[in-house]
Amino acid sequence: MRSLLPLLLLVPWSGCPGPGKPTTDGPQAARGTAEQRPDNDRELVGDFAALRECTYVPGDGRLDHACPRLVTLRLHLQSKRRTPEGQRRVLATLIALLESKREVTRLVAAESLAADHREAAEALQRALGAERAPVVKATLLRQLCWSLTPAAERQAVAFLDRSEHERVRVEAAACLARGGKRSPAAVAALRAALRSDPSPSVRGNACTALGAQRARAAVPEVAALLSVDAVAWRCSTALGAIGDEPAYVALRNGITAAVGRGRLPAQHVAALGSFADKAFFERDAVLALLARIAGERRLSWLARARAVSELGRLGGKAKLRELRERTADDDNLRAAVDRALR
Repeated sequence: MRSLLPLLLLVPWSGCPGPGKPTTDGPQAARGTAEQRPDNDRELVGDFAALRECTYVPGDGRLDHACPRLVTLRLHLQSKRRTPEGQRRVLATLIALLESKREVTRLVAAESLAADHREAAEALQRALGAERAPVVKATLLRQLCWSLTPAAERQAVAFLDRSEHERVRVEAAACLARGGKRSPAAVAALRAALRSDPSPSVRGNACTALGAQRARAAVPEVAALLSVDAVAWRCSTALGAIGDEPAYVALRNGITAAVGRGRLPAQHVAALGSFADKAFFERDAVLALLARIAGERRLSWLARARAVSELGRLGGKAKLRELRERTADDDNLRAAVDRALR
């Protein structure tokens, strides 16, 4: 008996964790990993596990969307959503998998929540706060922005900061183009992006967002990008959407400069024509400018053809006839003019 005493004295301590050692009890342990949650649909969890057979580049976010395993997963998601109970389990599983340790699992789970963005809003917001992979972060933000609440808007504004990855900034600018009127803070952040963000995609989305907001204060920043090839057409379209006189003057001046450079997107011409019903629209001056564009062979055919179309729409038949005589050797333009004169 004396020899057993040391062992008996050790028994109470053997089941207790030492300092810093996690217990196996408690809520976190009961929940298990993201893939082990009790409400999960086991077949879907297996489908997600099988995504390891698909080509995926972590960090870059490139996923082979033709991968048979991914196609099977999407078919299963579609079929399981057909009943209320199936939809409940799908939603529970996708929300759980937003916490997976595997990036591709989190990405596809986030992508798959587009149809459930309202029901999953709280989980999406929670996952966004914890996410570090830019492609997953951008996808989570996109789902939140389908219903652009004030909280989602604030998140998008914060993600326009230059410290964020370009993917996230691109999505943040796109986010702010949705829904109704945005806050002054959102408009200010978009204007700042136009001034300083090096990404054409961010600035293009910012132009679109400011146009959608009819942000008159942003005309100088939008107009400054009319000569930047990568974003020029999106910014001219934004000026057309803003629609006030400073936007019109900035666009007309930008088009005149673009014609001089020999590089004019067709969208510039369409945007200029969108001002035709405004009191400040200078019809004769615009018709002369359109005729100049149509006859300028250095410009793209799309821009020239659009100018011919706008001349016909705006009643510039005299200009069209002059153009027809002046460019009689240009068969393509002659045919376009004939159509506009009908």
